[in-house]
Amino acid sequence: MTTPSNKRSIVGFIGLGDQGLPMTEAMAEAGFPVHAWARRPEVWDDPRRYRN
Repeated sequence: MTTPSNKRSIVGFIGLGDQGLPMTEAMAEAGFPVHAWARRPEVWDDPRRYRN
């Protein structure tokens, strides 16, 4: 998929577990707009506590 240089793709993640959270953080830090969904609402309080 290609996008015009003035637009960035929006990245979506379902699940912020051991794999999803680091990938989501990396994409956000790279400047991509990120939409995420977590099955457990408490993950939004402090998602880093769910990392190994």
